[in-house]
Amino acid sequence: MRQRLSILVLLLSLPCLAEEADPSRGMLDHDAVLEQLASITTEAYPNADDVLVSGMQRISYQPDGTSVQWHEEYVKILTEASRRQMGALSSYYTIPYQRGPEDCNIPLVEILHADGTVTPIDVEAGSKTMINPSSMKENIYNPNQKIVQVNVPGLKIGDTLHFIMYDRVVQPRMADTWSDYYVLESTRPIVHRVIEVTAPAALPLRSIALKDPVDGTVQSETTPGKDVTLHRWVVRNVDRTFPEPNMPSMHTVVQRLLVSTNPDWETVSKWYWDLSEPHYQASPEIVEKVGALVGDIEDPHEKIRMLFNFVSQEIRYMGIIAESEAPGYEPHDVKDTFSARHGVCRDKAALLVSMMREAGLQAYPTLIQNGPKKDEEVPQPYFNHAIVAVQHEGKFILMDPTDEATRELLPSYLDDRSYLVATPEGESLATSIVEPADKNLLKIRTHGSVDESGKLSAETHFEFEGINDNAYRGYFSRIKEEERKRLFEGLVKR
Repeated sequence: MRQRLSILVLLLSLPCLAEEADPSRGMLDHDAVLEQLASITTEAYPNADDVLVSGMQRISYQPDGTSVQWHEEYVKILTEASRRQMGALSSYYTIPYQRGPEDCNIPLVEILHADGTVTPIDVEAGSKTMINPSSMKENIYNPNQKIVQVNVPGLKIGDTLHFIMYDRVVQPRMADTWSDYYVLESTRPIVHRVIEVTAPAALPLRSIALKDPVDGTVQSETTPGKDVTLHRWVVRNVDRTFPEPNMPSMHTVVQRLLVSTNPDWETVSKWYWDLSEPHYQASPEIVEKVGALVGDIEDPHEKIRMLFNFVSQEIRYMGIIAESEAPGYEPHDVKDTFSARHGVCRDKAALLVSMMREAGLQAYPTLIQNGPKKDEEVPQPYFNHAIVAVQHEGKFILMDPTDEATRELLPSYLDDRSYLVATPEGESLATSIVEPADKNLLKIRTHGSVDESGKLSAETHFEFEGINDNAYRGYFSRIKEEERKRLFEGLVKR
């Protein structure tokens, strides 16, 4: 209760929110939602599992980038699939951006039944906090990444689930900045949704973009004040979208709102340089290894290849993430990665940058988005991979040392991706090249002959190129010799 009171005092101190009630008990018009529920039926929404009847996100951030967010939703359950899916609510946080359940929790959950009765859920009794296991499949253990989960027993088809979530960020990923990303279209129809952002005059929103808009569904307004500005977006009557086979991640192609206080990508580039650079101090052992690898080599391309091969093949991709300043972005000291002989992507990238510099090359850490390209109109620090760029003859040569089996500096799966080189002066967002299709083939050539008795003798050669070489080489390195033999025998027989 003391925590909620302190949060309420903070919110009431903001002029634009001065008349609001405690958001932990609800921000939306409850009676208006009840009136709307009767019209939300399977006949009205025949292709939907559930419907967002009304939702609201209210965010206030401070000049240092810390923020408070309240998130409220009323979701009507129309099918068994939705009843099962909504049987547990989850919220996520990462230490130290948020310190624990006091900064990420679900204060209210209740079920509104069709007969008008309400079943409150005992959140304290039905909730648990656990480590998020999602990164373990990538050989990464992150004990600071947590899930807060609340079970919702007794939910039935025709019920409406009402919940409120609370998030407080006490340490922004990028100091003294704030940005966010809101998906305003999904597989769930949206009847009504509101996004409110209270921005301090000392740190205004510098970039705002509504991407892939659905005509007539979003209205926005800005209300300036003396100390803060209230930005408000009201979303109404957005039909559900349908996933397609092999489509890009849905959140990158549907209607979405991006906001940021960053003025440009150069600001993000310089931030990542400043964050990473203190960790590049080479140890005597690293200096000695660089000398042994490339001490007698003059050709820059040969130097790059030798150092790349060492880090990609001799430093294992794995790690435990426990950084204190910027988990997910900040590399470990390169001397620790070199000594341990393992690290995650940013650790391997940092080590390669350090070794390249010891060899006299201009190397820089680089953020890259392994997936659909980023929306370039709004600069945000959210990338999911780290690689290396070496400046040579006026251009950047990109390389990914996390791939332990690749023959290419930059595997083809990182073609046509958004990347940002981190430099002291700052760089703009760029896109990696696209290799021609004929460089990514799998060629199979069979030469045979038939003798006088009718016996066929043949020899088959497989030539893997580009993305095929990368994918199969990695796979073959993980299986046993007899398994490789059976695989090729099967291919030949077919």
